[in-house]
Amino acid sequence: TEVEGILELPPGYKKGSAPLPFVLEIHGGPTASTKAAMRFWIYGRTLFPARGWALLSVNYRGSTGYGDKFLTELIGHKNDRDVADLLGGVDTMIERGIADPARMAVMGWSNGGYLTNCLITHDQRFKAASSGAGIFDTVVQWMAEDTPGHVVNFNQGLPWTAAAAMRKSAPLFSAHKIKTPTLIHVGSNDHRTPTVHSTGLYRALRFYLKVPTELVMYPGEPHGLREYQHRKAKMAWDIAWFDYHVLGKKGAVAP
Repeated sequence: TEVEGILELPPGYKKGSAPLPFVLEIHGGPTASTKAAMRFWIYGRTLFPARGWALLSVNYRGSTGYGDKFLTELIGHKNDRDVADLLGGVDTMIERGIADPARMAVMGWSNGGYLTNCLITHDQRFKAASSGAGIFDTVVQWMAEDTPGHVVNFNQGLPWTAAAAMRKSAPLFSAHKIKTPTLIHVGSNDHRTPTVHSTGLYRALRFYLKVPTELVMYPGEPHGLREYQHRKAKMAWDIAWFDYHVLGKKGAVAP
């Protein structure tokens, strides 16, 4: 399947330049897409290219704008085809000499946070991750979220009729493979991807797997960050986390 991605490069970048620190930015939805338009975005776009990074946002299968077949190919294949498409984008950037394979990060919010959680169980090349409002356990998501049909539709059943699919789509059951230092963000009043996912991921990484992690919970915020100070803090945390774990800037500090 041919998959498109939006690549953003630092000002002044010239083809053939040395490979850059690279961030894979993952859009939410999954029934959404990243557009080829200039956008300053608290989830990475413009922010990191302006700081010297290459940023790729892949419109993985399940994204909108590519027809019904492309959209529905993700049904029954979450944490599968979407992950393959994203890692294919990463590999392509390395092959083209754009991404430095020793300096890579991944980030996303909502379904992008979920896929960040998935990717770090599949691939240990990422030196840092920023997981925003992501899903950790698919069954818990069905029990706790405000739109349970999302889980039912993509896994083609309920927890007791599609148990294997639910388990396969949940990063929780492969969490022992995570080695990537992971920064976790979530709003305290998020009903779409409730805080239990973020606290569960934090507990697994900090207390059982001994992976560097921090949990940032934004008071009163719903699924998206609305307060200016929270948006600003989110970006500052991401910059400090990636500077420290990817670029080796030992003095990097978050708010």
